[in-house]
Amino acid sequence: MENQEVTVFPVKYRISNNLQGGVSFNVNLFVDVYHKKVSGSGTIFQATNPPLNIPTALHGDYSYMATTASTNILIVAEGINPLIPIVPGVPNAKLRIVLDSNWKTGTAYYSYLNEGQWIKVGPQRVEAVEISASDTDIEKLADTVNKEEAELTTA
Repeated sequence: MENQEVTVFPVKYRISNNLQGGVSFNVNLFVDVYHKKVSGSGTIFQATNPPLNIPTALHGDYSYMATTASTNILIVAEGINPLIPIVPGVPNAKLRIVLDSNWKTGTAYYSYLNEGQWIKVGPQRVEAVEISASDTDIEKLADTVNKEEAELTTA
């Protein structure tokens, strides 16, 4: 068995319609390039009536969507409420993000459980938020994923 290094990158996204008082979803993920998995946390927030503050622990995976014109990354994740361990595994959020190949921008659709009702949101704009003083982590992620995919297609 070949010894391959597991590479994990942190990414942070703001998903919103950019309207003042609108619903937004702030997502913090760790991307495991080797296993093509994502995990992290998120908060669905709205300051206006009805106010929302829904935390979620996210787990999922990513894959490629290729057309003749472009290649995009699809992240699919489901979240559970980290504050209610009594009902483990019951989802409170579902997330689908389509990102440009640079992992910095895209479009998202999500739904969340609020007072027993599933609310669907989307499409909304996705923008990477700086984690540190530079974008080197997200650029390194994009380079690593592109190299990994190129190796798979030439093998």
